[in-house]
Amino acid sequence: MTLAEFTTIVESQPEGVVLLEGRRAISAEDAAFATRFAKTIAIRFPRLRFRSGNAEGSDHAFSQGIALVDASRLQVIAPYPSHRKSLRYPDATYDSPDTLSIVQEDQVTCRTAAASPQNRALIAKRHKKGPLAAKAVYLIRDTMKVIGHSQAFPKPICALLFVSLDDPMAGGTGHTIRVCLQEGVPFVFQHDWQKWQKAKRSGIRESQGGRRQRGSHGISVGKPGSGDRLQATGRVAESIQVLQALQIGRRRQARERKRIRQSDLTTDYLARRSRNQMVNYDLLPRMARMARMNTDGKGSERI
Repeated sequence: MTLAEFTTIVESQPEGVVLLEGRRAISAEDAAFATRFAKTIAIRFPRLRFRSGNAEGSDHAFSQGIALVDASRLQVIAPYPSHRKSLRYPDATYDSPDTLSIVQEDQVTCRTAAASPQNRALIAKRHKKGPLAAKAVYLIRDTMKVIGHSQAFPKPICALLFVSLDDPMAGGTGHTIRVCLQEGVPFVFQHDWQKWQKAKRSGIRESQGGRRQRGSHGISVGKPGSGDRLQATGRVAESIQVLQALQIGRRRQARERKRIRQSDLTTDYLARRSRNQMVNYDLLPRMARMARMNTDGKGSERI
């Protein structure tokens, strides 16, 4: 996603919600850059709202940048109501899975399991106690951030993510990416959004194809931190391609299983119907003789 594409998305929904989140383990330099970046886009798009997950690292850095401009435009979905309560922003809006109705929880849980089917057994333990239950709640929280669950917390228009470039699909951020793919939410990693800088003071910016065009959407946020490791771009792109292939493969497998089930049901129905209507014509003469033996000449049955 280029800056021009991001701007187009925002201009189509100027009061939409942008998801800002990522990995916990980031350097101080990367955290400072994420804060400056979030502050800059909050100023550049004054009607836009932002959502994060209340975790340390990327979430905290992004949230700081938004709060420096206007904390009331920040939405935070925490895993539980008291999560990092001492670090909260008074004007921000907070929510957690505890506020979901039974119907909403079932819907969020189903979509969580659909995005990360390998964690179905873990998700089933969400109401129990212990570390496994806590992990399940965090996954459900991550799903809530993406799908939207109320009028106040709608589905985000896109997501700007800070991932591990060595393995972007790892952990909770990887689950968030899978939910974005599942729900059709466009997203971009830091190796792209860190390049959303003004090329020159004149406002000349480089387009996606490398040609220079005049415009006013350039964002100046300073020099990118150490997270801008472009040599890892190929690994990130490859991971996304593999994930998309897996998602497509799962959908094809589901369609094939459905087709086979329907075919089996049709075959079984036809077989039962054929058996019920089957007549053994070899037995007809014998059946006629037995009927004559059991009746007299007047057609009345013998006693």
